[in-house]
Amino acid sequence: MNINYSVLRQINIGNGVIQSYIVYSLPHGLWILSGILTLGIIWKNYQNKFFVYASILTIMAILYEIGQKFGIIRGTFDIADLITIKVFSMIGFLVNSLRKRNEKY
Repeated sequence: MNINYSVLRQINIGNGVIQSYIVYSLPHGLWILSGILTLGIIWKNYQNKFFVYASILTIMAILYEIGQKFGIIRGTFDIADLITIKVFSMIGFLVNSLRKRNEKY
């Protein structure tokens, strides 16, 4: 099945900053959030392992962006991507913590 996702870039969602964020930075945040939530499910009974793997995932995402800044990795560095990665990783850790706390009751 061949789906053309470039149509999403043409949708007008307010000003250019919001649209640019949704198209270019938000996917990074959703990627890191889904990865951390998945690790939380896989390692739900082993919080230490969850923390190690989720931290590695977050660090890898941050290093990927930093690598773009210094030309080590091809791509365009954007501080919004770094902020998005950090915020969404914190949301992932928080959701996992709340889920774990609710399972105790």
